[in-house]
Amino acid sequence: MDTEQAHVIAQAFDPNRLNADFYENPYDIYAALRTFEPMHRCPDGS
Repeated sequence: MDTEQAHVIAQAFDPNRLNADFYENPYDIYAALRTFEPMHRCPDGS
């Protein structure tokens, strides 16, 4: 995953809509969230 792709994924993260890739390897998404959205606001407001 390149930097731009990681940034887009972090911005769009929604725990109510996780895809199969997340369940296979969540660590890339966790890293993207830590780097680009450490205080991420989810679409449901949480």
